[in-house]
Amino acid sequence: MLYSDEVWTGIEYQVAAHMICEGLVEEGLAIVKAARDRYDGIPRPPIQRNPWNEIECGGHYARAMSSGSLLPALAGWEYDGPRQALRFMPRHTPGHFKGFFAGPEGWGSLGQSRDAASQRNEITVREGRLPVSTLTLAVASAPRRLKVQCGGRSVDCSFSFSEGVLIVSLKRAAVVEAGNTLQLQVYK
Repeated sequence: MLYSDEVWTGIEYQVAAHMICEGLVEEGLAIVKAARDRYDGIPRPPIQRNPWNEIECGGHYARAMSSGSLLPALAGWEYDGPRQALRFMPRHTPGHFKGFFAGPEGWGSLGQSRDAASQRNEITVREGRLPVSTLTLAVASAPRRLKVQCGGRSVDCSFSFSEGVLIVSLKRAAVVEAGNTLQLQVYK
């Protein structure tokens, strides 16, 4: 196989994720759609376009795994383990978002919903644990008040807001264990 005849989906996914992180969500998703359309499972000469084997430097090459970078890019998910700092700012459908996260000690789901009066964020750990001291969220307007709970118990916190970004500092780190949820209710 000649390299000049290949399209490297691994590079396409990396570029798409970077574009999404920079706010070019629709453009990034257009790149992903083009890559997925090429590997739709419909046989075409000279090879079968297998949806589970994107040809790049031969079959089953690892660079296509960069598609995994799309999940944190769309979720606006960043986690700094030593600082226990979580950033969750969905770039796609922020009014109604649910996605997967994988952290250093656990994995689970992220959710965000908005209505005219409030915003709700949920971080649910399915396996492992996720220690959190600081949360950074995008909010539509300045909050009047905030309610934080972990595993159904209230968590004391303080917050600051500037230019659409809410930073919530927990008085004591919340350790979200498997089966529990960290919930934030932001009232406008």
